[in-house]
Amino acid sequence: MTRSKSANPLTRKQDIIHLAILLVIALGIGLYLIATTVVITKDGVWYVWYIQLARKFSSESQDVIKGLPFGYPLLIFAANKLVTSLSGSSSLSTWIYSAQSVTLLCRLLALIPLYFIGKFLVGGKRSFWTIFILIILPYPAEFVSDVLREWPHILFLASGFLFLMLGVKQGKW
Repeated sequence: MTRSKSANPLTRKQDIIHLAILLVIALGIGLYLIATTVVITKDGVWYVWYIQLARKFSSESQDVIKGLPFGYPLLIFAANKLVTSLSGSSSLSTWIYSAQSVTLLCRLLALIPLYFIGKFLVGGKRSFWTIFILIILPYPAEFVSDVLREWPHILFLASGFLFLMLGVKQGKW
């Protein structure tokens, strides 16, 4: 019993260090990609569409909610409200940066449950290297600068799966 109690703080400290390293690297890559992205990708139609849906939330929120999944445009709308309340101005670039910031935040938050899922399945060290590889791969990293809902989907899917795994481990429904 004493050994597991003393090993537990060490494991938590390693987890915090691993996550801090991963989040700093992912944040650096994400900010670099957002700052250097000048051209809208092939999925530019969706890029503009999500921003248009987010813009409609202030005037036609019922129409947006009745339509297709509205979670990602709602996050963009909330981020833009925060940015415009701080800066006082709203433009197309503000909407674009708000959407990219939401995607980057979802990517950073998704790394946390992904790390713990990997730790549960293959161990902490392997999970760290797996998430590190995921962070530096160009294709998944590119989604940060695009206004696409892949990272928000991964965040909520991974969080749900992690909670499911924790519930099964503890024997709770």
